[in-house]
Amino acid sequence: MNEIIRIKAILTDLDGIIFRTEHLQRESWLPSLEQFGVGLSEEYYRNELAGNSGIIIADKIINKYKEEGVKIDID
Repeated sequence: MNEIIRIKAILTDLDGIIFRTEHLQRESWLPSLEQFGVGLSEEYYRNELAGNSGIIIADKIINKYKEEGVKIDID
C-alpha cells in the first residue's frame, strides 16, 4: 500500500562536523588551483582552511598566493 511518510527533520552536514568531508572539499579545489600552477597541501588546508565557507577559503587562498607573488585572477 501507499504509505505517507512525514518528515520531521532533515539533518545536514556542510562543515564536516558530523561526517569527515574536509578531504573532499580540499580535493574539489585542486583542479582549479592547478590551472594557476599552485597546490594545496593537506596540512595547510587542515590548519588554515577546513571548516570555513567556500568564499572564505577562496579569499584565504588568493591572499596566501598573492603574498607569495602568484597572481590568481578569478575574473
